[in-house]
Amino acid sequence: MENCNRCTAIGDGFFSFTRSEILIKLILLFPITTLFQYHIGILNKALFFLVLVALFSVSVVRRRPFVYTACITLLWLFSVAVSPLAAIQANFNMTFYYIFLVLYLVYVLTDQEKIWALLKKIRRYIFYVILIYTAVVTVSIFLPSSYSQMGGWGEEAYFSSISGSPNRVGPASVFVVVLITFLIQTGSHKAIALLTIPQFYVFLMGGSRTYFVVGICAAVVLYYVMVPQKKWFFFSLIPLGLVGIIVVLNSSMMDKFAATFQEGLSQQEFWRRLTNTRSIFWVEQLKMFFATPWYKQLLGNGINFTTYNYGLWAHSDFIEILCSYGYVGLANYILLMIYTIRNLTKTRRRHFFIKCVCIFIWFFNAFFNFFYCYFCAMLCYPILLLIIKHLDMPNKSPAEQQRN
Repeated sequence: MENCNRCTAIGDGFFSFTRSEILIKLILLFPITTLFQYHIGILNKALFFLVLVALFSVSVVRRRPFVYTACITLLWLFSVAVSPLAAIQANFNMTFYYIFLVLYLVYVLTDQEKIWALLKKIRRYIFYVILIYTAVVTVSIFLPSSYSQMGGWGEEAYFSSISGSPNRVGPASVFVVVLITFLIQTGSHKAIALLTIPQFYVFLMGGSRTYFVVGICAAVVLYYVMVPQKKWFFFSLIPLGLVGIIVVLNSSMMDKFAATFQEGLSQQEFWRRLTNTRSIFWVEQLKMFFATPWYKQLLGNGINFTTYNYGLWAHSDFIEILCSYGYVGLANYILLMIYTIRNLTKTRRRHFFIKCVCIFIWFFNAFFNFFYCYFCAMLCYPILLLIIKHLDMPNKSPAEQQRN
């Protein structure tokens, strides 16, 4: 670790930072910048490209697996090359999401223990990120401008804080729940879990069914970490589940569930509402994909193929990546995610249940939404897996154990 720090350090003494530390600290700012993205549009874009440059810098210095990274980069360049300019302009950020995901996961897989040690080193920084984000969300709960209606989903007003969209604040709150879980796992007082209360408000009142499910699953992981005797964790799930059902029945989320399971709906209309019309445009987008030449099916049709040709993104990693990067790109994505989950959740004990929860978090988000495009959800996922990996490892120093 010291040798690595010497070769990548910037500055001297108190103001000395490693490239990895700069990268991780930038990544941890995303929940805050996402909140302000609606009002300061350049904020997230600037942070995204700073992180991309920092990630590339770390990758070059540490010499990541060259052949694999080079092959995926060539696939990405092919996708960019075959994309019409108008397609890229439809959402310029989409050009970089796939290659970013690959570089980020390779970085985490390669330096996972160093990243874990670095996260422990900057725990105070993490706490301040949580505190600032939670404070802004809490204040915004009382602002009428934080609520808006969604067409076709009843009369209920849905909460988006100051972010302008439940699909922004939802993944940001998931990120914060993961960070709170990390702090508790590494020795912070369990009272810090109270900071999840505003995050639950986001999940319940935000109107995003995807991040309601993902957020509750992240909270289950938090609870699992907090309960030392795992048998009591399982015994308490039933009463907690009943309380949760009562809370959901009195939340904005219930309005969406009621619209989905309304009596008298045709089977087609039921599936349309359940998938928020995805079941309709997935079929059409796949038809377009299979109508393309074989080499484009193999290597991809280019960035934003779905929205450029159909007017909507697939809102599913599997279909979006298939259309944009072909069979090769989709196979790489699935295999990389499987390898990441297996590698980052190796533990002395099985922890089978909570590993399944983590797998479900990725798969559900990837299938019904965008995992690799919603940055907060994607960036915090390896941290969540590392928490599972370190469940059976001592994470507190003797001094921390005395304080707590």
